[in-house]
Amino acid sequence: MSILMLMGAIAAFLILTLILFLNRINPGISISAWGDIQEKTVLLEIIEEFKKENPGIRVVLRHYHYNEYVPKNLAELAEDQGSDVLVMEIANFPELFYSGILEPLDPFFKKENWDMGSYYPKMVESFTVGGKVYGIPRDAAPLCVVYYNKKAFRESGESYPSKFWNWHDFRKAAQNLTVVNRHGETARWGVVEQWPMISPWVHGMGGSFADNVNKPSRWTFASDPCTALGMQFRADLILKDKSMPLLTDAKEIGGVKTWYLFAQGTAAMFISGIWKTAYFQETIKDFDWDIALLPKGPGGNGKYTLGGTAYGITRKSRNKKWAWKLVKFITGKEGARKMAATGVAQPALMEVADSPFFLGSKIPASKSLMLDAVDFSSPTPFCSNWGKIQTIISEEFSRVWRGEETIPNAMARLKPILEKNPPQTTTLRKPSN
Repeated sequence: MSILMLMGAIAAFLILTLILFLNRINPGISISAWGDIQEKTVLLEIIEEFKKENPGIRVVLRHYHYNEYVPKNLAELAEDQGSDVLVMEIANFPELFYSGILEPLDPFFKKENWDMGSYYPKMVESFTVGGKVYGIPRDAAPLCVVYYNKKAFRESGESYPSKFWNWHDFRKAAQNLTVVNRHGETARWGVVEQWPMISPWVHGMGGSFADNVNKPSRWTFASDPCTALGMQFRADLILKDKSMPLLTDAKEIGGVKTWYLFAQGTAAMFISGIWKTAYFQETIKDFDWDIALLPKGPGGNGKYTLGGTAYGITRKSRNKKWAWKLVKFITGKEGARKMAATGVAQPALMEVADSPFFLGSKIPASKSLMLDAVDFSSPTPFCSNWGKIQTIISEEFSRVWRGEETIPNAMARLKPILEKNPPQTTTLRKPSN
């Protein structure tokens, strides 16, 4: 071997040794997340603050589109290339749990006397299975917010929504707030949803998706008469009243996002969660607005769909100690205060939610309504195929919203399909360490 080759081999060895040494003293962790630009920006800011307090830790954020979040993370973890920390939504947590990739967090927070009683109990319960906690909640996000244009309400002679309003009040307001121009085109919609929604109308009428949301064994959606009535109410808003657009046809609303319609004043009400607050605070300049909770339905007594996120650690993480430090930082008071101040999320920490960090902004003035909304919310069915079932239901009902199918016929078509696809509540793969 020549001297040059020997020197090259020694140099390569030294470089490799240095890399291994640096990795030991400066460990790296990765975190997977989704979210719009505002939420991503806030998360990056929180990560930077975490790195300042922990200069020996490198943190990499892996950002995905929500629809590809679970499959991509599962694929990467199967190849030992996955993240150390995962953001989990109540709706996608079951699939992640049943995939066997999550580390129970009880040993971490019990060792440090981490106060889980400081979080909304329903949020903690939503990420607890078999008495073990798999995610520390960051935010609570009940799907219950009606953003409304106060100027449009005044012009139409409608009273502002109250905490006692019901479906009749809501429908009447949507009708009166709808404006049609002389060409027969809708110049302002009475109400729009962020996406074609089903659960608010099911829950509002007292309907159901499954026999038991925590331990579902069969789907009840297609056989529950209250569910059918809730679906009929939504269909009437579109087909009879024409106060809500058909969101499956982008041409009907000019191909724009529905929250743009509200921000531009071409929709008087907008149904979503508290997460759109920051966007509206930045973009709405021409009218005053506020929020109300979804109206009480005839049978639901104000029951909402519970959403929200938590942070968990993957079993294959090689840096669980530092991953836990990051989870603590994001879901603890510092991270919660940072997130709350932006208006992007309602903190899962009750103390921070009920504080000026979350309630302090002047707009929307009625944000305190959110403090009790979590208690009146129900999680989505805890099974790994809930996303698949949602898609099946939505695709079938897209024909109903277009007026091509009646609700009884849609339910009749769905019933055998749902029976062939019962809730999946078994582990999809063996846990790997």
